Amino acid sequence: MQVVELHVGRAAFADALSSMRSWLDHNDQPLVRFETEIDGDAILVKVQFEDDRQGEAFAQDFGGEIGIAV
Repeated sequence: MQVVELHVGRAAFADALSSMRSWLDHNDQPLVRFETEIDGDAILVKVQFEDDRQGEAFAQDFGGEIGIAV
């Protein structure tokens, strides 16, 4: 399993979530876990994927960093 971490500006947060949901729906991706937390002036979004290839594609499309789920 992989976790993709993204930093999203607060003003862009709603639009970013909408784009992520559209991507997930379009790619028929079952979402394992989705978390958010405040990170200074941004919001840290963590999305966990069962399929590593889908996690890598999501990270590439949204400029995220890939980690391994704990």
